[in-house]
Amino acid sequence: MRFEDTNSLMAYLMERGFEDTELFETYEFAPAFIGLSDRGVAVYDYEVMLDVLMNTGAFTKGDAIDYVEKLPTNNDDDCYAPIIMYGIDYI
Repeated sequence: MRFEDTNSLMAYLMERGFEDTELFETYEFAPAFIGLSDRGVAVYDYEVMLDVLMNTGAFTKGDAIDYVEKLPTNNDDDCYAPIIMYGIDYI
């Protein structure tokens, strides 16, 4: 299932008991949402996040990469922050 905006994504999660799930709320990253981890942490697709930013017209690919890589993620201190999933091409 794909979501066009954060409001529809949040409504979907709330209906299923995941109202406390932290989402990326800067820009409209809902289309990049791919699911939840086994702990209920939001998971986003890195490549789609880049596309979302570049489609705004305000980001080059390099700028989008820099922006996404600076977002607080589950690799940081907050263990319930969203996870960014990188495709095999980015490892």
